[in-house]
Amino acid sequence: MRILDFITHPPFQYDLCKTGQEFHFAPSEMWHAWDERLRPVPSNATILSALPNPDEYDVVITATREQYGRVAQSKAPKVFLSHTRLHPWDAQFFASLPADVSVVYVSDHKRRTFGDLGRRGTTIPLAVDLDEFGGYQGERPTVLSVTNSYAQQGDRGYGLFSEVTAGLSSQVVGHGNERIEGAFPAASLDHLKILYREHRCYLHTDPEGRLHLATLEAMATGVPLVALPIGDLAGLVTNGVHAYFGRTTAELRLAVEALLADRALAQRVGREGRELVRRHFPFRGFIDAWNELLTEAATGLHRA
Repeated sequence: MRILDFITHPPFQYDLCKTGQEFHFAPSEMWHAWDERLRPVPSNATILSALPNPDEYDVVITATREQYGRVAQSKAPKVFLSHTRLHPWDAQFFASLPADVSVVYVSDHKRRTFGDLGRRGTTIPLAVDLDEFGGYQGERPTVLSVTNSYAQQGDRGYGLFSEVTAGLSSQVVGHGNERIEGAFPAASLDHLKILYREHRCYLHTDPEGRLHLATLEAMATGVPLVALPIGDLAGLVTNGVHAYFGRTTAELRLAVEALLADRALAQRVGREGRELVRRHFPFRGFIDAWNELLTEAATGLHRA
């Protein structure tokens, strides 16, 4: 099956290519070209420099209003993939999507923000290929966060991270973090895997309770997680066993300090977190669900 997609989230799209379908990635308003520092180009993917004729594809995937607008008149079957919560300015657009467009959400937590609009479509949760991630050592007593443009989130993200890690060894990894002293982007996927393996713990400070793919990758590596409560992990995490959830700076700080002081504790919690990912975010399920949805979309049997 030939799939036309827009470069939106290379780490996610790298995983999507493991469906084995033939993907063509076109430039978008988010990424003008594929950044190989984020992920290598999969062997079944072609990176385009311009938008081709969408009618030549079995399925077209879009993830923003702008992307959908570029292919709206095409006769090709379409999938709209929602990576985010519903924003007020998107509600009218979402409600106006034609009935024959398949809608997919990456998270039930985000899907619930759509209210009645979220009744349409299906959720295919994020997942991580455990065969690619693992080998946690935690030899560096440093708190890690892998987040792009972290400083731009202000008190809603980086501000809390700064408060929790004040006076402690910490490291921010990601693009667009030039304002943060010592921050840098990973040079490659292999480099990112090394960073996950060597840092003692991972701190997630998204106040909206969103599950980030990087957070799931850290857990899949075996890095112990310290976080504000995450919607898609609610009911799955036993505090202090699979991860540490806290609602205040003080609670998060206590968990971080405990893990920095005790590598054996970090390894034990990290193993439980990795097992949680294996049980509840199976990569095989992600691949099967996407292949089923793409087949349904291409044959006009999409889920309303």
